[in-house]
Order: sequence, then C-alpha cells, then structure tokens
Amino acid sequence: MEVSLEPEQDGSHSFVEFESFKYKKVANRVKPVPAPLPPEFRIERRIPEDPLADLPSLPTNPPDFTPGQRYTQERMEKMNVNPDGFLSTEEEKLVHHLLKTCEDGFAWDESEKGIFSSDYLEPVRIPTLDHDVWIKSNIPIPRGLQPKIIEILKEKQAAGVIEPSNAAYRSQWFWVLKKDGKSLRIVHNLQPLNAVTIKDSAVPPTVEPYAESFAGRACYSVLDLFVGFDQRELHPDSRDLTTFQTPLGTFRLTRIPMGYTNSQQVQHGDLTFILQDEIPHITMPFVDDVPVRGPETRYELPHGGYETIPNNPGIRRFVWEHVNDVLRVVWRVKKAGGTFSGPKARICVPEAVIVGHLCTYEGRRPLPDRVQKIIDWPIPRDLTGVRGFLGTVGTMRMFIKDYAVHSEPLVRLTRRAKSKDFVFGPDELEAMEKVKVLVTQCPAIRPIDYNSNGEVILAVDSSHIAVGYILSQMGADNLRYPSRFGSITWNERERRYSQAKIELFGLLRALKDVRIYIIAVKKLVVEMDARYIKGMINNPDIQPNATINRWIAGILLFDFELRHIPARNHGAADGLSRRERSPEDPVIDDDYDEWIDSANGFAVELANWGHSPLLYHSNDASLTSPRSVPITSIVSFALESACPDFTLTTSSASPTASVLQQSSTGLDYASVPRSEKATAKDLKIVDITNYLSTLDRPEGISDGEFAKFVRLALNFFILDGRLFRKERNGRHQLVIPQSRRLSLIKQAHDELGHKGVFSVSTRLLTRFWWPHLLEDVKWWDILCRYGMVEEIVCDNGPPYVAALDYLKMRYGVHNIRISPYNSQANGPVERRHYDVREALMKATQGNENDWPLVAASVFWAERVTVQRSTGYSPYYIAHGIEPILPFDLAESTLMAPPITSTMSTTDLIAYRATQLQRRQEDLERVKTSLHKARIASARQYEERFRATIKDFNFAPGTLVLVRNSRFNSTIGSKAKPRYHGPLVVIRRTTGGSYILSELDGSISKLRYAAYRLLPYHPRNIRQIPISKITEMSSDELDDYTRDREPNIDL
Repeated sequence: MEVSLEPEQDGSHSFVEFESFKYKKVANRVKPVPAPLPPEFRIERRIPEDPLADLPSLPTNPPDFTPGQRYTQERMEKMNVNPDGFLSTEEEKLVHHLLKTCEDGFAWDESEKGIFSSDYLEPVRIPTLDHDVWIKSNIPIPRGLQPKIIEILKEKQAAGVIEPSNAAYRSQWFWVLKKDGKSLRIVHNLQPLNAVTIKDSAVPPTVEPYAESFAGRACYSVLDLFVGFDQRELHPDSRDLTTFQTPLGTFRLTRIPMGYTNSQQVQHGDLTFILQDEIPHITMPFVDDVPVRGPETRYELPHGGYETIPNNPGIRRFVWEHVNDVLRVVWRVKKAGGTFSGPKARICVPEAVIVGHLCTYEGRRPLPDRVQKIIDWPIPRDLTGVRGFLGTVGTMRMFIKDYAVHSEPLVRLTRRAKSKDFVFGPDELEAMEKVKVLVTQCPAIRPIDYNSNGEVILAVDSSHIAVGYILSQMGADNLRYPSRFGSITWNERERRYSQAKIELFGLLRALKDVRIYIIAVKKLVVEMDARYIKGMINNPDIQPNATINRWIAGILLFDFELRHIPARNHGAADGLSRRERSPEDPVIDDDYDEWIDSANGFAVELANWGHSPLLYHSNDASLTSPRSVPITSIVSFALESACPDFTLTTSSASPTASVLQQSSTGLDYASVPRSEKATAKDLKIVDITNYLSTLDRPEGISDGEFAKFVRLALNFFILDGRLFRKERNGRHQLVIPQSRRLSLIKQAHDELGHKGVFSVSTRLLTRFWWPHLLEDVKWWDILCRYGMVEEIVCDNGPPYVAALDYLKMRYGVHNIRISPYNSQANGPVERRHYDVREALMKATQGNENDWPLVAASVFWAERVTVQRSTGYSPYYIAHGIEPILPFDLAESTLMAPPITSTMSTTDLIAYRATQLQRRQEDLERVKTSLHKARIASARQYEERFRATIKDFNFAPGTLVLVRNSRFNSTIGSKAKPRYHGPLVVIRRTTGGSYILSELDGSISKLRYAAYRLLPYHPRNIRQIPISKITEMSSDELDDYTRDREPNIDL
C-alpha cells in the first residue's frame, strides 16, 4: 500500500509503502476491571454560569461575508457550505455569518484547538488498582515516516498535549492513517494500563434507535470535536501512567489518551452534560460527534413554496430555526472551552450520515457507498461468496420489501449445496441481479410519529419458515409509510407447529420484536390474514394447550385492534415470512417464555380475571387484570420489567403504584392481632425463602424435621428474587411480606367496592398468599364494616381491665371504668342484659340448661327489634338497612325484591346502595333521638325522686360514711355492716365522685360515687383525730382528681 504525504515545496509528493494491518482484534482486547469506584476518582462536572447569557442574535438580513481572525477568506472558500444548492443566497450568507460569529468555537489546526475549562469539567483521574510498573519496548518507526511523525510530536508538544516525563512507565505507541488516506494519527497502546483500570460501564446510545431519531427532518448539521480526546485535561497524578519514549525524548500525555479504555465514556459524558438542555429535541451527542436535528417540517405552503421569516423572504423558516439551534449548540461548547472541527463541519444540509445511516427529509436510506458495494459484487465462486453477499444485503433488509421472496434461491443454495458440488445457476443469478436492483430502489423508511393520530399498522403473517412483519404508519395524506421490515425464522421444533398455532406464535414474536417502537402509539392496528386468531385471543380459557394460553397472556399485554386482511392483499408480510434464515443473520433472542413471565403473564387467568382495577404495583410485585385496566397501563408496568430502560406515562383512571404506596402510608402490620401459630408460620416462610435462595440447611433442626421442612419448601419457588406459592392450575401466588399486607387488604377492600370477607379474600388469593390471610381479612373487614369504637364503659373485673388496656394500647380505645359497686353507671348495657336474660328463660320455658339452643334466635330478635329510645333497630343502626324478616318474604313487602324476578349482581348492588344512601342521615336522627330520650329519662327521674335526692356537695375535710352497696341485694347479709367509716373527704373529682382518706391520712385509690356517701355527725368533733395527708403528692392528687369523662358516676 502506498501513502502520499503532504506535498513538498516544489509541488511533488512523497510516497511511502507499508503493509496495512489491523490494530487489534476484538477478541484480543484487554478489558478493564469491574470494581467499585473510589470517591476521589469520580468525574466532577458543573455549569458555573448560564452559557447563553451572552448569546449573540443572528441578523434576519445577514451582511456580506468579511474575513474574521480564524474564519478567513481562504477557509470560507474551502468550507463549501452549499455544495448541493440546497440553500438560497441569503441562507448561505446566514451560515457564513454563523461560522464567523462562532469562529472561536471552531478549529482548523492544532494551534486553534481548545481545551475544556476546569470550571466546567475537572481534570480526569485514571482509577487504577494496585499494580506493577510496566515497561514496553517501542514499535519501530518506518524511516520514510519518521520526519512526519516527529513533526506531529512537535505540534503536540507546542499545543500542550504532551510534556516531558521521567517516570518509570513506558508504553508502546504507533501511528495509523486517518480516513483521508494522507494524514497520520498517533495511537498509544495502553493495554497494560487498561488491564488495571476500573471500568466505566457507560455506553453510547444504541445505533439503530439513535439513527432513526434523526430521520425525517427538514435539514441537518453535523459537528465533530477537533481531536476530541486532546481537549480533555488529564490530572497530573495520572499523567505518569501514559509515559512513552520518542525520538525527541520521553513524554507523557496531559490529555486523556485515545487508547485509554474509558476515554470514549468520558468524552460522551462530557458532551452530554454540556448540551443537556438541548437533548433530545435538538441534538444527541454520540461520543465526540454532535449531529443537530432540523425542524420536523419544512413548512410547505398549500400552493407550493415554503414559509419564510417576516423580515427576509430569502430565508426559509425551517432554515432560520435550524441555524439558531446550531448557534446555541456551538455556543454552549465554546463557553465550556471546546472547539469543533472547522473542515468537518456541515451546516444546514438536506441529508446527513448519522452512525452509518443516510438520514433525509423523506426518512432513512441505505448509504450510497454500501449500495455501490452490493452493485459491484462479483458472481460468487463458492458458498462463502454467497453467504457474504446475503450478509451484506441483509443489513438493508429493513429497507427492502419482499426481500425474502427475491433472495429465496440464494438462501436455498446455501442450505442444500456443499463446497464440492457448488453450482451458481440461472435462478441464482437472476435472484442476485433482482436483489441488486431492489437495493438501488430502496424506499425511505420513516420513524413512527408518536404525536400523530394516524394509525400505526403492524402487518403480520406466518409461514412454516418464519414470521414476517411490516411496521408502517398512516400519513396525513392517508398513505402508508413503512417504518421497518422484519422477519424471524423458526427453529426445527417451531416449524412443526400447526398452522393455527404458528400464526398465534408469530403474532407474539412480532409484537415482542417491535415492542420498543409501538409503545405509546395512539392507535395500533394489527393486520393478519388468519380470521380465527381473533377468536383464540378473545377466548383463551377454551384453549386446551397451556403453552397457547401463555402466548395469549403475552399478546394481551398490548392494546391493539385486530383487523382481518384477505391473503391476496397481504403479500408483503407473507413474503417476509417465507425468507429463510441467512447464515449471517444475527441470532434472535428466543426468551419469549421468560419475557411473558417477566411481564407478569403467568397463565390464562391473567386474561380471565374479572373486571377489577389495578390491584397492586411496586418494584417487587405487579399483577393485574388486562381486561379491566387500559392496556397502556399494563404495558407501562409490564415493560418496566421486560425493558428496564423504557418509561411510559399514562393518564389511567386506576391509581398508580406511587399513589397506592402513599395511600398505605401509616399502615402498621403490628396492629393486626396474630396468634402464636400464625407468627410461627411467618417465621417458617422466612426460613423457606433463605433455603430456596441458598439451599443451606436451617440450623438446629433434626433430620426428620429437615425432611418435613423440605417437603414444605417444595410448595414454593423463587422467581426474580420473589417467593411464589405453587398452585396446580398454574396460577401461582406471590408471597407477600408483612410490610405490604395491610396495603393490599386496604386496596382489595376499600378501593374495590367494600365487599365482604369472601369477596376480598378470594380476590387476594387469586394473586397473593401469606399465612392466615383469611383471618387478617376478617379483622380488616370487621373494622371497616362496623368501625372501631371510641370508648368502652365497663366494670372493674380483672379480665375486662386487661382486655381494655390492650385495646387502648393497640387501637386507642378510650376505657371508662365505673366506680366500685356502682352498676347504675353502666345502666344502658345492664338494662339490655335484663331483657335478654328474661327472653332466654321464656324461650326455654324455664329450662335454663337449654339456653344455648335458643341464644342465636334471641339475640337476632333483640337486634332486629325497634327500640323506643331511637326509633330504629340495632341492626339498622349498624348496617344502614332494615333486616329482611320471614314475613317480608312471605308477604312480598318492599323490604325484599320480588321473588319472581331474577336480579343481576349489578342490580342487587345498586338496590343495596340505594338503601344505604340515607344511612348517614338516619344515624344523625338516631343520635338526636337517643340524646333526647336520655335527657327526658333523667329529668323524669329527678322529678319523681325530688324529695329524696340530695346533693350534699361535701367539702374537703368533711367526715362521711360509705354505704356498703356490695350487700344491698345479697341474701343472708343482714349481719354485715351497712356502712364503712368514718372517712375524710379529700376532694371531689370532675366526674362527681369523691376521693376519700382514712383518718390517718392514707388516701384510697378508689373513687366513691356520690350516692353512696352520707354525712357523719360525731357527738364531739374534737374526739376525732385527723393527721395530715400522706402517700400522695399534690401533683399526683391533682392528676387523680381529673376524670376523662365527667358525670360517669352520677
């Protein structure tokens, strides 16, 4: 190979012959070390000020060009900014004015090259592990290239890219030709450094979606940093690692080296950070390349021509907008200290090459040089040539309609022939020439417009060879514009599927293959020529095959309209489905089963679960019903697990995961009463989880216990770090930890209709499981159905006191205990006990041993009987509706629906809801009536016993006697003392009872009801000794005096 160096002074050229070789194979690449990054090696980036604060404005009437300091007349002529005549004269002047305005942001030689400011980007430290110093011998420099290489080294030293060094390290370096075939580039072989460097796992954008995002724009600009790596400063502490030997001495790099393993990640991260406010609508850097998108439209006028700016009809609107976008991009990089390459800059051109794709206003097209390579392909002499041709053309199959049909003879040749009997006949030659013609006629493919209301159409057809599909979109002119062509070939097992099964499987594989392109489209239409597919998808429960049901579950994750297309109109997709796999085709990921599981499609129940909204969604668990939730909601969370980088925002009526989690804030599972048996099962679940994760035998159990434990553990399995309980029908249940159980119960009960225990527990058990789930649901349902009482009045029995202390601690229930031997204070409860007791005796006809047999009927009658004080039965007060009694059914009253009619579930719920609508109003009326009844009863009592009721209102220090109420109604207590005392009154409580003390000052901790006290009149008060109060401080006495509920003892 000959290389022509720069021309000599006399105009002659020097040529150097050398053998071209590849630098390094991918398999031989030395990989960095994946390890935690110490904080001191983190790259610091910042934007110290608004870079657009001093952004100049472009004139609407640009002046004629005048040379600048960098953008000279000579450089302007070499730029050739309008080679295709795409720009008008005024637009061309505008581009030149832009380049002159931002001339400090461009460089044409090494002396003008910039360096990113440390105010924006801190110098890079190379993170390395402990290592030994490496010393590598130099690669010999060809004698003919030595003067040129020494000149390059001097330019690097003058630009500050290299500096002298005396470090112990020595790395190899060599030279390579640039793309122009003339210039040389020095490359440093830093494999020893890369082997001990901590890996930066950042990667540039994926090429295919990246190129597609630039297609279909009105115009383009392409910018490239001028030797980008030389513009990023290397920290002095890391420079010795790059030391290398040259004919001019030993040097080290002051900028990040090209051969450094993390240089690409650093460069891409720097530009992305600097241009973050312009991403993604204007630009999206790719390492050191910065392509700039033009507007989505050229603002064409209805009668021809283009919309122009108001002050200058010679500048089109889309050109004006784009040039201003380029100005901001260049200005941001310039303010950070960087410079773009002037010779490589392409400003406002109609088409541009973006990562190997030709992007135009019409869409994407194959690169002309790649097309020419295929056109010039010679007739293959062996199978290797055929496979090479198919592999090269296969990279463009997304552009070629019916590619599989036309290339089939060539594909068949690679499958049936061997090298020794290779025959390239007329059929193969005709196919090859046809493919060459099709390559030259490739239509431009457009990216999907997600803001358009036009249908996105996925045409799918499957054959015994493959599934073919075409993704296209309806344009504003009601024409289809293809976005991509594709096909997935079957393996030997899949080729033996029946036609119905292969059509369904093909739909699943096509949807999975294009899922990244169809998410968030406004309307997706799937076209197929198999009419029976719609019935299979809509009735998955009748399918006899569990595998088919799994496929249907995966298909139902997508929201689409299925449209039948006759086979005669479905040729394109049919042709792609008959394309055989080429040996050079990439291996298709065949993890569709795992993908369905990841997207939570465990079985057909995913499609058959009833009309229930989104039940639960978090990072750990997400199960739902695809028939009741908008499919966009299902896809959004299903693809978060299948495509972690994908994000979709929808306006679903169902609450999102964040809302559900917020609604469960404050729910503490510790408040749920759990038996010892339930607690033991929870601990067993923890042991099972640990065992299935590590297979380590639990400690402290015998062989027999371990065998029993293993049998229990076989009922569970772990998937993606989550524990599931096996079910025979395939509807495996997710085991929920304690922290999320109450939130699930709350959602299943409160947000899905406030159903009863059976409905709520069934709804949960179809998806989730944990020990004693039914008991937890019962507890929650009781609280939600009847509410938690605010206060309880009881006597002083030890069991009641202990139980109420527990309720107070757990639920905050206010406990009021009556004073000793003062049952009147609990009169409302005691009075009802009397009625129940009498009813039990009468119902058993005096045989008290039979009371358990009639207790249920007596209590039911007590609950449904209307009370005079409230006007309602206890049943109505608790439930909000009147009970249905036997005579209601017998006489067909309005209390029950007509027995001759059949009511649907929705009608029955509506009927009950109508009855409940006035419950709150009725409860207010009950409260008012009950209050009035009790006030009237109290006044009646006062009026009746006005002559006997006395309020002594004993003052502190008064001597009193206490009536011994314990023996008032006890038979055989005539010999018992009727009074205790005398005692001394200490003070009266806020509730009306009294605190008393003995004569020696010992205060009783009991409170005495006022009706039990009588004044004690001694014959001689001086004979009663009274000492001071003891055993209680003044503060304690004040606290003891305060009753939480006044008048409870009156």
